Amino acid sequence: MKRPALYILIPFCLGIAFSRISGVSIFYSILAASGFIIVSILYSRHRAVSQIALFLAIFFTGMSVYLNSNILPRDHIANFIPPDEHNDIFVRGTIVDDPLATPTLYKTVRTSFTLKASLLKDGASWRKTNGLLKVDLFSKKAQPVSFGNEVILEGTLSKPHGLNNPGLFNYAEYLQLKNIYCCLRVKEGNGIQVLKSDSFGSVKFLAYRIRHRMRALIDEYLIMPYSGFLKAILIGDRSGLKDRIKEDFVKTGTVHMLVINGLHVGLIAAFFLAMFRIFRVPKKMNLAITTVLLVFYSFIAGSNPPVIRAVVMFAIYSIGYIIDRDADTLNSLSIAALAILLVNPKEMFDPGFQLTFISVASIIVFTPKLESRFPHFASEGRLRKKWAKAYRYLTEGISVSVAVWLGSLPFFAAYFNIVSPACIILNLIAIPMLFLLIIVSFLFFVLCFVSVSAAMGLAQGLQLAEKTLFAINGSLANSPFAYFRVAKPSFEFTLLYYALVSLLIIPPGLQFKNLKITRMRIAIGIMVLFNILVWTGAPAGGADGMRMTFLDVGQGDSAFLEFPSGGTMLVDGGPGGEEDGSDMGESVVAPFLWNRGVKTIDILVVTHSHEDHLGGILYVLKNFNIGCVIDSGAISDSGKIYEEYLRLIKKNRTQRISVREGNLIRAFKGAEIFILNPEKDKMLADSNDNSLVLKVSYKSRDILLCGDIKDKAISRLISYGDFLKADIMKVPHHGGALGNTGIVKEFFDRVSPGIAIISVGAANKYGMPSGGTMAMITDLSSKLYLTKDSGAIKIYVNPRSNELEITPTK
Repeated sequence: MKRPALYILIPFCLGIAFSRISGVSIFYSILAASGFIIVSILYSRHRAVSQIALFLAIFFTGMSVYLNSNILPRDHIANFIPPDEHNDIFVRGTIVDDPLATPTLYKTVRTSFTLKASLLKDGASWRKTNGLLKVDLFSKKAQPVSFGNEVILEGTLSKPHGLNNPGLFNYAEYLQLKNIYCCLRVKEGNGIQVLKSDSFGSVKFLAYRIRHRMRALIDEYLIMPYSGFLKAILIGDRSGLKDRIKEDFVKTGTVHMLVINGLHVGLIAAFFLAMFRIFRVPKKMNLAITTVLLVFYSFIAGSNPPVIRAVVMFAIYSIGYIIDRDADTLNSLSIAALAILLVNPKEMFDPGFQLTFISVASIIVFTPKLESRFPHFASEGRLRKKWAKAYRYLTEGISVSVAVWLGSLPFFAAYFNIVSPACIILNLIAIPMLFLLIIVSFLFFVLCFVSVSAAMGLAQGLQLAEKTLFAINGSLANSPFAYFRVAKPSFEFTLLYYALVSLLIIPPGLQFKNLKITRMRIAIGIMVLFNILVWTGAPAGGADGMRMTFLDVGQGDSAFLEFPSGGTMLVDGGPGGEEDGSDMGESVVAPFLWNRGVKTIDILVVTHSHEDHLGGILYVLKNFNIGCVIDSGAISDSGKIYEEYLRLIKKNRTQRISVREGNLIRAFKGAEIFILNPEKDKMLADSNDNSLVLKVSYKSRDILLCGDIKDKAISRLISYGDFLKADIMKVPHHGGALGNTGIVKEFFDRVSPGIAIISVGAANKYGMPSGGTMAMITDLSSKLYLTKDSGAIKIYVNPRSNELEITPTK
């Protein structure tokens, strides 16, 4: 068998994938795997039966390995999470990664690391435990902790809190892929005690020491944003990478440059091989030394799946050459994937794992076919040879870029909502520049210990090269047709896409007895299936009802309304707007809208200009066509976010309409939007009580969106009497304490909602929602949903029955 590892990998991965959606227990999967192994051995003389049985045995083995990875031992620390997450506990363990210190928006420093727990105390005595924890330690300055430190921590133990929105990234699920099932927020002050270091002198300890030194030298000699970019491509530290730079690389499809992967490892390997060749080191020894250095570098770079994959593949190639055996690249890639999945099968669902392996597989499979499509260039004569060499570089570069683009397109669309033809062109420029940056960076580190002035000169050269790369990338990112925003492709679409792309590598014609199947016939069949898929998924047009989605944006508000006429309205965008901060507009609102196929928002409503409502709107204004913006016109002191909001409205020439009590919006057929707050004909300074309050009426259903109003505004709204009655209410101010209990209770009695929704973040520092507020709502027999518990809440008004269909994400 030419590629045995590939034969094993395919059913193994299928088993992992199937186990995630099936309800099969590990007992039956192990039983099935054992049974099919026995069948394969018993029917070894019947090749077809034996091979099928072996394939199924590997399939069920993949299921068993995945199911086993999800079984936690009884003493796992996740089993000791207190019911009351505010109870402090003590945990003793060892730091197993490189702690990262980053500034927060609240003028503190967050030190984050992974801890391998060994002991736990939630009462008077210690008990043995195990498992990994994600630790966050907040203080006025970075804590002096490092890899290998044994520490005692005091803090709050909880389950990881992720945002639950349909089809979007969930941080809690991502941590589980890394076998992290709980988080510890360390108590400020004396919440940490460093005992000792058990890893002094280990390879990983030394690698992290070098990593720290490299980081310090970069920060010393280079300025932002160039230092942040260099740290990202050399040591995998993306904490200093500016959002605007990262976004440009996403738009041009070259975001792979910002994550250390096989490309970086390959370029570094080429540098080491060339350097040792200069010193006339024999090739076999050269390969052996380079392999050892790459393994060491993988620790410096963070040992993520792309790095491990590249190092394993290089090691297999080197071993094959040393023992005079040719290594098949596709088989080597399969061995690397199996090595990672056997250690942690959940890595198969990690976006980084998927993108790196599909990209390399695409290069191996598609590049030779694409290269063969280019005409041959005659190379007789010295000048012609030079032109032929340049032509070959160009055709090879284009072929590799197209191969990666074709192979990774559905995955890139799924994770970034973007298709970027620009990457085919930019890779021809960016990859050589990346190679140059890496080589010059290594020389820079050497010069730092030889000549300060020479190191400073080289640092200036690095900054100039980076500036040039940013300018080229930014220019291309903002050019027409450089990229297209798309919805996340469905599983069926992805299968059909790869079936179509595979026509590049299958034979021109396939013969089955008297039936001849050509590539053209297969292509026509696939296109017919594409059309069926597209048209069966098309909306029914004006007959459809109204849809509302209250998004889970953490401690903030955002709701999206879709009207039967095709009109759309977004109310608030959650927190965001700060450089290097968490932006719900970028991570939640925009991807949700793109996945819905929305590129134009007819009405964008800003209830008030506080950061937890307005922050995410900035990203929306930059990336969507906006019909008009509606706000109260209140004077705001919210600082840079509000100033940027006004600047973007002016820059985009977006119509801005200020509304107050008594205004009525009839922009959507069959729906009316009444403005109930703020008070008319008053100069307003922005505050919670001046939030826009909207009542949306469709058919005989009413939705009351209350912004962040409190008792002052509520007391005035009570005068509306029965007009306040609503089927759905977005509870004011994230369900927090709203002031005068009598006034608030009367308001809730007037509204008397069947469904009440509180948009609130888990473990927020404001103690929201208030128990008193929730009690008043539940006393009305209202069905209460909290986004922190239920995730995004989807509500559909059926136009025929007028019934409400409610679907929580979680």
